[in-house]
Amino acid sequence: MAKYLTTVGYCSTTKKPFGIQLRDDHGAYVAVGSFATFASGESGDEPEYSGKLVAADTFKCKHCQNDDIIQCVYCGAIVCMKRGVASVTCPKCGRTFNVRYVDFKDLPDSNVKSKKQ
Repeated sequence: MAKYLTTVGYCSTTKKPFGIQLRDDHGAYVAVGSFATFASGESGDEPEYSGKLVAADTFKCKHCQNDDIIQCVYCGAIVCMKRGVASVTCPKCGRTFNVRYVDFKDLPDSNVKSKKQ
């Protein structure tokens, strides 16, 4: 049986938070869905999970329908993005960073703040 957890992401278009459902795939976390949330993601009591973070082909941002996610290199927030873009501005910290595309097996591990479901 698959193990799922949730975390808070931020929409790069609307800047609103949204919930992300992640499937634990043996140390990799695959974003399979999103949902509306009023959470700010600032609780600080969420455990951290380490693993690769990737969006499934079925993932769409709840607010803008972007089809991919990335973790901000500056603040660690998970941010939606349109697949194929060259850079992203993080709605949480406001900094812009370049997107580097790599094969899934070459992705570095990330610290994903999540709550078990």
